[in-house]
Amino acid sequence: MGTPQQLNWRAISLAVVVAVSFAANSTFAAMAYAGGSNALSILSVRSSASFVILYLFLASHRAPRSLPRHLRIPALALGVVMVISSYGLLGAIEHMPVALVVITVYTYPILVACVGWLSGREPFRPQFAIALIVAFLGLILALNPNGTNSNAIGVGLASMAAVGVAILLIGNERIHHGRDSRAFTLHMQGTAMAIFCAASILSGKFSFPHTTSGWIGFLGAPLCYAFASVFLFVVLSKIGSLRTALIMNVEPVSSVVLAYLLLAQTLNSLQLLGVALVVGAVIAIELAKPSVKPV
Repeated sequence: MGTPQQLNWRAISLAVVVAVSFAANSTFAAMAYAGGSNALSILSVRSSASFVILYLFLASHRAPRSLPRHLRIPALALGVVMVISSYGLLGAIEHMPVALVVITVYTYPILVACVGWLSGREPFRPQFAIALIVAFLGLILALNPNGTNSNAIGVGLASMAAVGVAILLIGNERIHHGRDSRAFTLHMQGTAMAIFCAASILSGKFSFPHTTSGWIGFLGAPLCYAFASVFLFVVLSKIGSLRTALIMNVEPVSSVVLAYLLLAQTLNSLQLLGVALVVGAVIAIELAKPSVKPV
């Protein structure tokens, strides 16, 4: 049995793997699209895999899987928000490079902070305003409005995803106040699974890939997402929400690297500077907070 410090480093390493897995989920989705699949198909498989794996994980740990009646409607409502944010993220990847989509969605901590200031739940701090300006400038540089690798549809979908994730975080925090939210998340995943599968069947747009690389992406995306979703809870329990949130900053950086390695998608120097500015602004906001609640 290792020392607490060794166990802590193991948890930190697992957090890095979780962040990279979330990034890989997006990159694999793009590979599946190139092979003939689409966002709705990936999301149907991903939500189903996530629901089943999280259910089995909770069952194996004898953790509660049911919800009291007063939480069922909120779980359904936030499940719908999860559907919107998930489609925004993977739908945007059909129109823009992966790294640009991820960095746009990654502005959600800033949106959460803004809601906190405007609602009076968090005190206004000058460094927050500075971070907001830096993040905005960084996003402009990253998206490169005069370039050809971003468009209005992609930016709109990614922005919709960012707003959705912010709503999910705020809703979870106000409902759970830092308590165990795994059963609640299970019901949200179940709602997403039902909606995506129904949409796939009714629209007739479910499509399997027709290339080897497409199949790698088609299977890799849901597996990476399910792994990251489940083990995020493990990481939170081991090193706390603040350290976890800081380590999650590895995700957008990983997206840039994986998109280059697997998809040959590149960003110019100004775009990379923009990504760095957004990540730096988010880190500054997270460090300025007294705590970061788990989702």
